[in-house]
Amino acid sequence: MVPLDQRAVPGDRVLTQLRQNLLADPGYDWQRHLATPQPPRPVVRQVLPAPTHAGLPGLESDELLAAAEAVAQQRRPDENDYLAQALAHEVRRRGLAEDLRRVSERHARLRVEDFLDRAAWPYHPTDCWAMASGAAAPGVVVPRDDDEPPW
Repeated sequence: MVPLDQRAVPGDRVLTQLRQNLLADPGYDWQRHLATPQPPRPVVRQVLPAPTHAGLPGLESDELLAAAEAVAQQRRPDENDYLAQALAHEVRRRGLAEDLRRVSERHARLRVEDFLDRAAWPYHPTDCWAMASGAAAPGVVVPRDDDEPPW
C-alpha cells in the first residue's frame, strides 16, 4: 500500500509510513500503489572462479619438468613407482616429453662439463697419502708406492 520507492522500509515502520502518507494526502490512492508491480529482480550471474588444480596438475610446466627430470635421473622406475608413473603421465598429457628430453640432455652436458672442469683445479695426489701415513714431518710430502688409500 506504500509507494514503490518506500517499500524497502523496515517492517516495523511500514504502518508509520503509511499513516504519514494518509495524513499528508487525504485522497491517498492506496489501491493504485498496491497495484504497482515490483520492478524485475536484477539478474545475478554467478561467475565461477577459475578451476584450481592440486598435486601434479597444479604445477607449472617448468616445475613439472624439474620434478620429472629429478625423478628420472635418480632412479629407474618400476611398475609400482606411482610417483614416476604420475609424473610421466602428466608430462605426456601436457605434451612436454620433448622439452623434458632437451632439459635432461642440457643438464647432463653441464654435469659432464663441470666434471671435466675439475681438471683445472690444483690436484696433488700425494698430499692426502702423506698426511695419513704420519711417517714424515708435517708439511713434507712422502710419495707412496701403492695406489691404495692408507685406511
